[in-house]
Amino acid sequence: DWDVWQATLKRYAPAQSPLSSDFIRRVALKVGRFQGFGVTLRGLDGQLTRADAAWQLHLDSDLLSGQIRLPDAPGATLVANLTRLQLPASQPVDPAAPPAADALAEVDPRQIPALDLTIAQVLQGDSVVGAMALKARPSAAGVSFSELSIDLKGLLVTGGLTWEGPPGATRSRYSGRLKGADLAAVLSAWQYAPSATSKSFRVDVEGNWPGSPLNFNMRHLTGRVDIRLSNGQFLEVKGGSAATLRIFGLLNLNSLARRLRLDFTDLTDKGLAYDKVEGVLQGTDGQFTTAVPLTLKGPSTIVVDGQVNMRQQMIDTRIRVTLPVASNLPLAALIIGAPAVGGAWFVADKLLGGKMSSLTSVEYRAVGPLDNPTVSFVKPF
Repeated sequence: DWDVWQATLKRYAPAQSPLSSDFIRRVALKVGRFQGFGVTLRGLDGQLTRADAAWQLHLDSDLLSGQIRLPDAPGATLVANLTRLQLPASQPVDPAAPPAADALAEVDPRQIPALDLTIAQVLQGDSVVGAMALKARPSAAGVSFSELSIDLKGLLVTGGLTWEGPPGATRSRYSGRLKGADLAAVLSAWQYAPSATSKSFRVDVEGNWPGSPLNFNMRHLTGRVDIRLSNGQFLEVKGGSAATLRIFGLLNLNSLARRLRLDFTDLTDKGLAYDKVEGVLQGTDGQFTTAVPLTLKGPSTIVVDGQVNMRQQMIDTRIRVTLPVASNLPLAALIIGAPAVGGAWFVADKLLGGKMSSLTSVEYRAVGPLDNPTVSFVKPF
């Protein structure tokens, strides 16, 4: 235990005695079990070398390797430069399974020391996760993490985070940005269906949740989520959830296209293309409303407005789809392709004084489970 090791050093080699600077210069360590800084390591080898007013700890094990500078001064900042940290291999994700227990539930954030941390390579099993850097500073209530730069399989997390409270009753707060390039690659890396592609994406979060930073979950998030995606497609992935497509009305767009005998294959053959997607969710304890409607702009414009209950995995939204129908669409084409629809369109156009061709939007309502809502037609515009 690092606390025991520090006490031993102080007992036999006080910081102000000649022993710490002249007598003890290097200690070879072979540790069967090391516990400190909220982690437990087994089979740890290292060397403790005396430096100016500090000890330099060189570590090497199957799980981690690198150096930690341990200053003599009480409360001084530890500096950890690790070349590698290997975490246990990930297990397959079961979407129906309840969220995993908080791995840091028993850790007291008030006991975390001041620390500047960089890890050049983080692995999960044999798979490379990325790299990370942060600064931790203790407070009376817990600890704050600043200058976050965490690369998680293509998802870059930046900003600041606080973790406060006693063990078992802590709360985390995050203010920052999650961003990346191709969303499909990130989803695949995290074992989710690659149901959306992008040239770039970002999600700005101002929120808090119960438990440690590792206990983040949209089911219990309170705060604001600002979503931005650019240049990509929403795809229907075989064996994956079609929730995204259903929310954006593509399945119903296909149905409507068939009814009108119009050709939207440029939209539907390879997915629903978009130039950008923007929207803001605001909520409490996993129950969100669209503070700014989620809007997809591309060959068609789709606007989603309503409620998303992440706790119960339910939605209740209205979806307005603006179809890519030209203002000079020949009515004869409709009449030939679908006489009943074309005839009704022709009569309505005459009654409205030739303005029917500008009514190119339809509205749907999506209600039910997030992964398979019931989407019903509401009205045309």
